[in-house]
Amino acid sequence: MGDAPERCRAAHVPPERGFLTKPRLAEAMIARALPDLPGGPGAVSVAADEVYGREQAFRSFLEERRLPYVVNIQANTPVMARSGWRHAARLVERVAREQDWVELAAGPSQLDTRTWQWWVRRLPGPGDLADEDVWARWFIARRRSEEPGKRDYYLGWGPADTPVEEIVLVPGARWRVEEAIKLAKSACGLADYEVRSFHGWYRHITLAQLAAAFLGGCDAATGRDSGPLASTRFGQPPPTAASGSGQRGGRS
Repeated sequence: MGDAPERCRAAHVPPERGFLTKPRLAEAMIARALPDLPGGPGAVSVAADEVYGREQAFRSFLEERRLPYVVNIQANTPVMARSGWRHAARLVERVAREQDWVELAAGPSQLDTRTWQWWVRRLPGPGDLADEDVWARWFIARRRSEEPGKRDYYLGWGPADTPVEEIVLVPGARWRVEEAIKLAKSACGLADYEVRSFHGWYRHITLAQLAAAFLGGCDAATGRDSGPLASTRFGQPPPTAASGSGQRGGRS
């Protein structure tokens, strides 16, 4: 019930509602949504920032449920067991050649602001080697051509035959989540509440998110975003690479 049980009881917070970190909350929400996923696990992918991605426990949770993912990690996150090559930033500095970076769009953009340079390499995975024929791990680095020294890093896991063009769409899908939250706050009052009880807060949040989902559905139906959604996995058709189209992540 948290650090203030008396206040929690006064606000009618259920006794089973204890404190949870963000990764544990995400796991609970994912587990709740899994039975209703269209196509089941594997038909969708998980994108998350480094608050979630840096946790091995969270990544293992997704893998155990066969949920492909691409999650942000910090520059000093270990990605390989070999001494001197472990950290994400060090691996890119030592191995990535200029000609290895592939320019791909991370999703649709009217102003072409979502095109990045990507360096994707398959990582050796622990466990049963036979399983690696079906599932694969990737290390992914992303940068802007005008700022090559400023990079983002990701770890990915999913079907071994996933092309690079689809892998990069997963982190690119995060902007839709951010836009959805902005919509819920600005148009539906998601963050505008002053309540004194758990029930009041829960009802407000639930109705605000339901209203935001309705507006988002209406927006998608009118095609105002960027045309009809066509991809079966990530909600957008695979982009065309400026160079190296069709390249797959190889082993480093």
